[in-house]
Amino acid sequence: MSAGLFACPNCDATLRVPAGATAVRCPQCKTVLDIEVPPPVAPPLPFGRPPPPPPRSTREPVPPPPKAGGKLRASLVDEVAEEADARARAAATKKAEARAVLRDMADAEEEREAEFKYLMYTCKKGRTALTLLLIGLRLYAGAMMLIAVAVASLLFVPELGATSLLTGLAVAQLGTLVLGIGFVFAMLGPDQGRYIGVAGVATVAAQIALLTVTLVKVLGGILAYQEGRIGGYSEALLAFHAVGLASYIPMLAETPARLIMGYEFSYLGMAVGAVEFTRLVLVCQLTQIYADAGKEPEVGHKSFASVSNFFWVILLGAMFRLAASFGFDWAPRGELMFTIGQVSHCLVLIAILEVGGFVVLNQSFVMEATREYVDAKRYILKGERLVE
Repeated sequence: MSAGLFACPNCDATLRVPAGATAVRCPQCKTVLDIEVPPPVAPPLPFGRPPPPPPRSTREPVPPPPKAGGKLRASLVDEVAEEADARARAAATKKAEARAVLRDMADAEEEREAEFKYLMYTCKKGRTALTLLLIGLRLYAGAMMLIAVAVASLLFVPELGATSLLTGLAVAQLGTLVLGIGFVFAMLGPDQGRYIGVAGVATVAAQIALLTVTLVKVLGGILAYQEGRIGGYSEALLAFHAVGLASYIPMLAETPARLIMGYEFSYLGMAVGAVEFTRLVLVCQLTQIYADAGKEPEVGHKSFASVSNFFWVILLGAMFRLAASFGFDWAPRGELMFTIGQVSHCLVLIAILEVGGFVVLNQSFVMEATREYVDAKRYILKGERLVE
C-alpha cells in the first residue's frame, strides 16, 4: 500500500499513513486503528470474460478524510516494544514503592532510636531521683528512731537523751534537704513522674519555710521560759515542738485529743505535720508510677501499701492518745493515775516514732528495688522492648 491520507474516526484528525501499514496510532487521541489493505487484483480471465467481483468487506467503511485541518503523521504500533515499556514502568513503580517503604522504615527506626536515647537519659535521672529519695527516707527514719530514743531516755539518762535529740534534729533536716534534691531529679526524669517532682519540690519548700518559722518561735519560747517569763508556748508544747523539728507526725496524731480535751495546740505544728505526711505520700506515689511504667505493678502496690500503713500509724496514735487523755488526764498532778497517764502518753509517742520509722525504712527498700525497673527497655512506648 502506498502512503496516503486517513481520517481518524474518533477525533477527525487527518493521518498520513505509511505505505504497507496495517495498524497505526493516532498521535492526537492515541486510538489504535486497523488499516484495510485492498485485495490483490485478479488477472483477467481468458476469452475476455470479466473477473469476479472482489469479496465484500465486513468492516465499516472508512469515512473520507476531511478536507480542512492539518495533516498528522500516524505512528506505527509496536506491541513488543509497548509490552516491554509497560513492564519497565511497572518495575520502576515497584522500585519507587520499595524505596518509599525503606525510607519510612528508616525514619521509624530513627525515631525509635531517638525515643530510646531520650528514655535512657530520663531513666538515668529517674534512678538518681530514687537513690536520693531513698537516702532521704532513711535519714528521716533514722531521725524518728533517734527522737524515740531521746524521749525514752530523757527521764533516766538526760545526757543520752539530749545527744539523741540534737542528733535526730540534725539528721532530720539533712534528710529534708536530700528529699528536696531527689524531687528535683524527678522533675528531669521520665515523663510519668515529672508532675510528682514538681509537687515534691513545692512540698519540701513549704516544709522548710514552716520549720524556719517554727524554729524562731520555739527558740523565742525557750528563752522566755529560761528567763521565767511566759513565752508563746507552754512547757509541754515547747517540748513537742522540739521533737517536731525532726517529725511532726506525733503532734499531728495528738491534735484530735487536744481539740476534744481543750488543750493548747499549734496550728503551725498541724500544718507542718500535714506537709510532712504529704511529702511521704508523694515519695510513695512516685515510686508506684515508676514501678508501673517499668512493668512491675506488684512493686508499685507495695509502695502504695506504705502510705496506708503510715496513715494507720497516725490514726491509731490519735486513738490511743485520745484514750489516754480520757482515762488519766483528769487525775491531779502527782497522783498515781496522773503518772500512769503521763507514761502512757510517752509510750504512745515512742510507738508512733518507732513504728513510723520502720514503715518509712521499709518504703526505702521498696524504692531500692524499683530502681532496677526504671530502665529504657521497659519504658518503650506501646510495651515494645528492644532486643539486644
